[in-house]
Amino acid sequence: MFNYGAINRRIKAEFLDYGAAQSGRILEYVDASHVKCLAGCAFNVGGHLFIVPSDVNIGWSNLDAGSEANDTFYYVYACRSAGGLTFKVSTNSSVPTGFTAATSKRIGGFFNNSSGDIVSGSVWDIAQPLTNAAWGCTISASNWGTAPSNLNNAIDGDPSTVTGTGSKTTAGSATVGNVDLDFGEEGVYLISAKIGIWTDAGILYVYPYSKPDGSNWQHPGPHIAQSGSGTERVMNIYAFIASGQHFRLNFWVSAAATANVKIYQIWAYRLDKK
Repeated sequence: MFNYGAINRRIKAEFLDYGAAQSGRILEYVDASHVKCLAGCAFNVGGHLFIVPSDVNIGWSNLDAGSEANDTFYYVYACRSAGGLTFKVSTNSSVPTGFTAATSKRIGGFFNNSSGDIVSGSVWDIAQPLTNAAWGCTISASNWGTAPSNLNNAIDGDPSTVTGTGSKTTAGSATVGNVDLDFGEEGVYLISAKIGIWTDAGILYVYPYSKPDGSNWQHPGPHIAQSGSGTERVMNIYAFIASGQHFRLNFWVSAAATANVKIYQIWAYRLDKK
């Protein structure tokens, strides 16, 4: 006897990659320790179609390995195990421990902050057409006198958090420091940020850089923010579009000065990937 249900699911899996809930979402924030996969979602995991009949809470009991880590980005996977659907949480961006690309599908992720709380604004999923690419990217600082601390606060999805102050005392016009972003893959990105800047002399400028050839930093346009204030001025930088995998915010002061920078949040949206 044929199992028509199994055949029908297999046929649907040939055409369906995933399906979101009626809200258009797959994952939603629940509380400081949980997200949930919404009822009605569907996933093609290695050619096998699974439909989620009711909301499923996903938390630290779903970790693929180890224990909860603070100040860490996590990815959520739909996985095929013993013929059924299970969910895994992992720091691995490709596959969770114990699974392969044929038995798992990355469906979203979130950021766990320094207090061990999932940040509600950091929860993302693959059904959202515009997902902040800064979540889960690699962020670093270079060429500072004192580099800004707690850099993950700039990419945690929460504009109320902030990095430590980055600063440098210069003998003349010079770079104060750089904040670099590695998005993990080539693309065309729209990037903006909420920052705080101040200087005791001259004008402090912010310039965008990228590596469109994959190797050399290039300056694609004019400055995207500036301030000559001696006290912190909080502002949004002008958004810029550039191609590549690596991007930089360069902070440059026009005179001998002690200049200071804080980063509240960085947003980046990939424009060339549906």
